[in-house]
Parts: sequence; C-alpha cells; structure tokens
Amino acid sequence: MKNKKAQKLSEKERQQLILEKNKEKKKKRTRIILISLISVVVAAAVGVGVYLLAGGAFMSDEAAFEADLKENTAKKNPAGSALDRAGLREGDYSYAIYKDGTATLSYYWGDAKEITVPEKLDGHKVTAIGQSCFYNKTELESVTLPESVAYFEEYAFQRCAVTSVNIPKENTVIKEGTFADCVYLKEVTLPDTVTEIATGAFYGCKALEKITLPESLEKIADYAFGGCTSLSEIDLPEKVKTLGAYIFTECTSLEAAVIPAGIKEIPEAAFNNCTALSEVTMPEGLEKIGLSAFYGCTALETAAIPSTVKEIGDYAFCYCTVLDGAVPPDGVEKLGQYVFADCKALTKMNIPEKITEIPAYCYASCTSLRDIAIPDTVKKIGDYAFTNCDTVKRVTVPEGVEVIGLCAFAGMDNLLTVDMPMSLISIGEGAFADSTKVVLMCVQEDSFAWEYADKYNVEAKIK
Repeated sequence: MKNKKAQKLSEKERQQLILEKNKEKKKKRTRIILISLISVVVAAAVGVGVYLLAGGAFMSDEAAFEADLKENTAKKNPAGSALDRAGLREGDYSYAIYKDGTATLSYYWGDAKEITVPEKLDGHKVTAIGQSCFYNKTELESVTLPESVAYFEEYAFQRCAVTSVNIPKENTVIKEGTFADCVYLKEVTLPDTVTEIATGAFYGCKALEKITLPESLEKIADYAFGGCTSLSEIDLPEKVKTLGAYIFTECTSLEAAVIPAGIKEIPEAAFNNCTALSEVTMPEGLEKIGLSAFYGCTALETAAIPSTVKEIGDYAFCYCTVLDGAVPPDGVEKLGQYVFADCKALTKMNIPEKITEIPAYCYASCTSLRDIAIPDTVKKIGDYAFTNCDTVKRVTVPEGVEVIGLCAFAGMDNLLTVDMPMSLISIGEGAFADSTKVVLMCVQEDSFAWEYADKYNVEAKIK
C-alpha cells in the first residue's frame, strides 16, 4: 500500500513538473522572441541610429539619436584617416570630419524625394557615405552624388525608394547590404574600378531588371543578388574567380547563366529556386557543384556537367522537373543525396565508377528514366535511391553489391526483373514495395536474395 501511495504521489508530482516545465518553455520562447526583436532593432540602429532601445523603451528623441550617432562614428574613414570631429550637422546632413580634412556623411535627416548631396560640408570635401546613412528612407527616390564620393559604407542605402544611383568611379568594393531591400531600384551600372560585390549588396532589390558588371570584377559574395525577382539577365565577367553562396537564390526571372572559366565551384544554393532559368553553361575546369546549387529550377532544360567535376552536392539538381541531359561525368568521386530527385524529364543516368555507394534518393521519382546502370564498383545502393522510377523495366545489380537500402526500388510499376548477385548480405525493408510485377532473378536457392524473396513474398526465380 505504501508503494502504491508513493506511486500516486509521484504521478501527481510528475504532472506538476510537466506543467512547470511547459511554463518555463513558454517563458524561454518569449525571452527568445524579445531578444530577437531587440537584436533586429539594435542591428538597425548601429551606425544608423534610426531606432534606439534602452531598457526596452523605444526612443525617438533626436538628441539621444545624435548622441548615439556620434558615439558610433567610425574611428577611421575608408581611406584610413583618423577621426577628428563627429556629430556635426549642416542642414539635413549629419557628418564627421577626419584628419585628412575630408567629411563622411553620417545620416540624412530630410524627407525629400530627390536630393543632390553637396560636394562640401563646411568647406570639407565629402568623400564617403557612412554606414546606414540613408537607411529606411522610403520616400527617397533619387540621390545624386558628387564625384568626390569615393566610398559607400555598409547598408548605406538599405530600404530606400531609389530607382537609380550614380556610383562614383573611385568605389572598388560595393559593401555589405549597400542597396539591400531597395525594392524600386531598376538598373545599376557599376564603374570599371569595382573588384568586389560584398554580401547581400543588392539582396531583395525586387525591381532590379539589369545590372552591368565591370570587367574588373573578381569576387561576388554570398546573397549578393538574392531575391532580385525581376533580374532577367546577368553577364558574369571573365575575371570573376569567386562566387558566394545563395548569390542568385530566388531570382525568379533569371533565364540563363554562363559561369566564367575561372570558377572552380558553383556554391551552395547559387541558383536555388530560379524558376525561369532554362539554360546554364558550366566551364571545363569546374570541380564542384555545391549543395542545392540548382534546386527547384523548374524551367532548367539543359545543364551539361563538365568532365572536370569531382563532386556534386546534396540536392544539386533536385526538383529540376524538366531537366534532361545532366549526366555526372566518370570523374565524379562524390555524389550527394537527392542529387537528381524529382527530375521527372531525365532519361539518362550515370553512376561513375569511383562511387561505391549510391546515395539515398539519388534518382528518386525520375519517372522518365529508361535504364538503370550500376557499375560493379558499387557496394551499397542507398535508401529510396530509385524509388518511383516507374518506366524502368529491368535492373541488373552487379556482383560486389552488398546492401540494397530501404525502398530502393519501390513503386516501380513497370519493373519486371532484377538480377540479384550472390554478394548481397542485406536488403532493406520495402526494397521492392509496390513494384508489383517484379521478379527477382537469383543465382541459387540458398542465396540471401532468395531467402529475402521467400520471407517478403516477392516472386523469385533461378537464373
């Protein structure tokens, strides 16, 4: 009786503990949300000072803002000169003066639709637009800059309503987030001095239809043009040697891409969900196609993979539903999971001889695939590797294969025969599920394949 009582009490305590834990989880979630909101606001305020957060209170006081602006002024200007004075103001412009006698715009206070930035402030030549100087100026449609401006700092025009900006020739780097979320920006021409476009420089510029990239350009960083949903064409200069991850992700109007000869890797999600992309040209010398590089490119019809490619990452061509003619070359040493999954128009495949394991879902739901050829170097066929490839009629699993994964050949409505080797030691559950016409052709009755067929009621015959 004592034990039963203790058991009941323990149950009540357990229920109470669960309630307390749930309350604590809710508190933690609330704290996380608050911290996230604070982080967003603080991030916007760095350099901009548009919003200030102090003890959870929203502050719009101009004096407090100016104090914050002064405190966060860069200690050196882009030319390397030390700060002389900060927190200065002339008309609608806050600015700082540096030891070299130049001025950097810190913030624009006005609400005009069109402005011409003065060449000088209090006699000092304006040479830089400071970090987040025009941040969130949603009414600002046109900015004319003097030739003296040689530098843009990070997020200088983020979330402005500008439709065009003249970029001075002295700029060599388009800094991080410079024009991010400028949703009305339609056309940009970069001067021939630019060598780098930094992370997210034009991210989310939804109206951007055309950008002229200079021959001097060598590097384009992560997310540089991500979410530019109106961008229909891009000409990548030959000098470009580095492309960042997600560089053109969600560019849903981009129709074609030519990768420059010097590129060794197409990075992660580079053209992810570019749903209008119908053709891509990849150069000889390319060595790697990264994770999800062309994921969801539902208009992509052709993508010849160069013979120099050694690695194709997970999901690289997944959901390219009209793609045909993308065949891994024999030199590929690493093949990712889901790499051609749901490529419903794909008629040909290749498993290079250096591949010892066919990855999970590798050719899953390739419903136009005619034949499945597995080289004798393969030791394992991964889970769901060829599931739903329902036009294939015969498969030969060569000697040397030891493992067939879960549902590897499931849902193949027209599969009639599978030649099974003696080398098999494991066949996953449902390996031939819903392949109702299949007959396993076994070497002998005491083979593993024969025993599997008997156990799971799959028809089998001796070769």
